[in-house]
Amino acid sequence: MAREPEARDAQLLQAQQASPVEILFKSKEQLAEVLQSNLSSAVHVAVDDVVDMIAALRGVDRLAVIQGALSAWFSHATGMRVVEVESHEQRQQSEGDLGALLLFRVRLEGEYEAEMKKLAKGEELAVKLRDQLVASLPKDLVEQKEEKLKRMIQISWTRPGSIELGGVAALSLVVLIITAIGLSPCFCETCVCSPICSCVKRSGRGSDASLYHCAMNDLQQRGAEFEVNPDGSATLRVPPVREPRWGCPDCTLM
Repeated sequence: MAREPEARDAQLLQAQQASPVEILFKSKEQLAEVLQSNLSSAVHVAVDDVVDMIAALRGVDRLAVIQGALSAWFSHATGMRVVEVESHEQRQQSEGDLGALLLFRVRLEGEYEAEMKKLAKGEELAVKLRDQLVASLPKDLVEQKEEKLKRMIQISWTRPGSIELGGVAALSLVVLIITAIGLSPCFCETCVCSPICSCVKRSGRGSDASLYHCAMNDLQQRGAEFEVNPDGSATLRVPPVREPRWGCPDCTLM
């Protein structure tokens, strides 16, 4: 009789060699039914709009999903809590290299003067913050396209008081973050399920920064590949988990 690890590897190999089940996402209920019916098969889900899909799975509107991703991204990158965030999508007639854009205004819980004193000679706060945002993106993406990413995020202004800043980012980068956070279950102590399990909306599961860190860490450990395409769209490929861990059914769908 094959030992358990060998049997598990054989099952994984068989699943990888089988033709994947392909669907077009329509609703949370449809996705749940397909996943439950194909537990031993790979499932490829085509999505017309990732943001709308995550919003549907979490039971919130599109704006809440985008602003939640911005909050998690900025908090993790800067180490400061996000107090306020505003955003506005801007579709371009000719999207070109950047694709659709996201205008943003973010207010951080920090001391402006203290941060200014930390700057090296000739360094600008806006540039420092932009570089922190780029550095917090998936490691393999940064290593391959760091200079391009810097062109995809621009901080136009900063304001004293608590640190307030505004600028523009390629929507594809924010979509990548939304995908990572929205579809990556976390099993750390910070994000453990409560008896009533609020995982459907991912509320009460740690700070924005810890949520971003957990999602990225889990995906990178699994060998996930992140790619920003020439037209500004983003792709995330996540291999199957070799050592399955239990998670409540609701966690699987947010």
